[in-house]
Amino acid sequence: KKLSTNFSMSQGIVYSLVAKGAIVLAEHSAASYGNFITVSRVILERIPQENSKQSYVYDAYAFHFIIEDGITYLCMTSESFARRIAYAYLEDIKGRFLQMFPVDQLKYAIAFQMNSDFSPILEKQMNFFTNDPSVDKLAQVKKQIEETKGIMLENIDKILDRGEKIDLLVSATEGLEGQSFHFKKQTKRLYCHIIAQNIKLLILTAIVVLFLCWLGASLICGFRFECIGGLF
Repeated sequence: KKLSTNFSMSQGIVYSLVAKGAIVLAEHSAASYGNFITVSRVILERIPQENSKQSYVYDAYAFHFIIEDGITYLCMTSESFARRIAYAYLEDIKGRFLQMFPVDQLKYAIAFQMNSDFSPILEKQMNFFTNDPSVDKLAQVKKQIEETKGIMLENIDKILDRGEKIDLLVSATEGLEGQSFHFKKQTKRLYCHIIAQNIKLLILTAIVVLFLCWLGASLICGFRFECIGGLF
């Protein structure tokens, strides 16, 4: 199985989610398209559901996650992005998530139940931890420095089946390639819509012509078409 992700070389937190096992409760992406969501689902299905902190790297990107009490807090970043900041981000959203949603409420939560409430918070904190120059001076971040030394940075192949492949290909979210992709998609959809409308118009025209022919013949020969019967 081959998975490919197509979005831009972004220096920072590209994607983030909160999940209960393999069930995603909330997510946010800084990229507008790509199959990185599929990649994240593969990871959720393969990682052990025990309290842990782990990072998996593939090409120029890394997936960092914290699992605590059955809840997974995951983010995808550029590989060069500081791990201490990535884990500080995960600790931050973990605290905010548990403040908003008590553990008892999470027990029976369904897919994306918290998305409308928590996705904006993921977006805000992703932007803050990626772009704010003061973030590396926060006490919370400094606290992570010693902890992250003990977190192994594994290759993602360790959680994939033999022969399975994940490709992370990159292009600008707001660049010309992305715009071209959406333009082509919209153009194809419009073209199909026009073709369908033309076919409907042709069918309607044929029905009208047949009806007029029948009506004309009926007026000339009568509705029993007696003039035609007289020919025989």
